[in-house]
Amino acid sequence: MSRTYRLVVSCPDRIGIVAAVSGFLAEHGAWILEASQHSDAAKGWFFMRYEIRADSLPFDIEALRQAFTAIAERFDMNWQINDTDKPKQVVLMASRLDHCLSDLLHRWRSIIGARPYHKAFERGVKLVGATCHYVTEELDAGPIIEQDVVRVSHDDDIDDLVRLGRDVEKLVLARGLRYHLEDRVLIHDNKTVVVN
Repeated sequence: MSRTYRLVVSCPDRIGIVAAVSGFLAEHGAWILEASQHSDAAKGWFFMRYEIRADSLPFDIEALRQAFTAIAERFDMNWQINDTDKPKQVVLMASRLDHCLSDLLHRWRSIIGARPYHKAFERGVKLVGATCHYVTEELDAGPIIEQDVVRVSHDDDIDDLVRLGRDVEKLVLARGLRYHLEDRVLIHDNKTVVVN
């Protein structure tokens, strides 16, 4: 696949945002590979994600950022343009992981002691689930990226419940990481929107 740029926008919702951004990209010959948008009517907030072929533009990412600034200012946008260059992403992700790994391990040790699947089994639950969310200072309070559940039966024993729970945890984490790495997670007021 060719190299791409990802334009991610969130801003107060109003008429003309999609037309302005799409028109800007068309004016510069951008080949749009993917476009997603979402309007949160209750909060009056708009989210957008475009994936653009980098080689279709007449300039590099810095010039693209500079040219896009005028539109961003006109619509009071929170925005970023990311390069999907894999080596750069690996370095960036490694630095982010190094930063939060010790905190995650500390939190994980406290969660393991809680034995959630054993407690769920004792209560006779019919569903077990998992949530992938961003880590914050407050335990389990970060913006949610992805969630899922799996049905359990009265025939399942504790080992089945643990296995099913861990399976759904892996799926949710994998999807959440993919959404994050592909700039599909947009956040406003601690509420997340995942654009596909």
